[in-house]
Amino acid sequence: MEIFNLEEKIWAKATSTYLENYIRDTLGSFGVCNIALTGGRSAEILYQYFSSYKDLLMKEGINYFFSDERCVEPYDNDSNFKMASQVLFKNCEIEKIKLHRIKAEQSDLDNVCRDYASILPKKMDLIILGLGDDGHIASIFPNSKEIWERKSVIYLRDSRSNRMRISFGSQYLLSSRKIIVLAYGDRKSMIYSQALNDFNNIYRMPCRLVLHGDWFMTKINLK
Repeated sequence: MEIFNLEEKIWAKATSTYLENYIRDTLGSFGVCNIALTGGRSAEILYQYFSSYKDLLMKEGINYFFSDERCVEPYDNDSNFKMASQVLFKNCEIEKIKLHRIKAEQSDLDNVCRDYASILPKKMDLIILGLGDDGHIASIFPNSKEIWERKSVIYLRDSRSNRMRISFGSQYLLSSRKIIVLAYGDRKSMIYSQALNDFNNIYRMPCRLVLHGDWFMTKINLK
């Protein structure tokens, strides 16, 4: 567990450098690096900067997955796949990248979950997560009974928008060799501070599941 409390102007650069080193080390040790991407504003800020690492992003041995997805068409404006394709991989020849999207636009969500679970590695080498303003991670929201499901991939309803989502299950999230949490901005730092209080109450604030991960924040107050 490491906490990086960074100035906003260097946050994306410092996080990208960390990712570069970790990915290169993993490739050097294992010859493969399985990475789960995320959506959200913090991720988009990171991806804008990290997109300049074209040679690294296109390296042989990297497989990209998604920790969650909204049940929308792949090029809907709310799609995590669309955001990653157009921001993170904007400088890449995307057809040469092993990018495994969740086919969340399909109607049979049980089948969607089974199909996606069938192509996942036993464990991820790296899961990148954003932090929601309500303390959710991936698409596991506060007070969601699905947090206790043992399946690798689950579907659940976002009570705020009444829209269905697909997400890694909590046990699969926790099996990852490395988890990093992106928490850009004062509001996300406040959420982290709240999570440290009553840290066993995961049901109320799912981000407590990953307090052991590496957190990349700005302007945090640990009091």
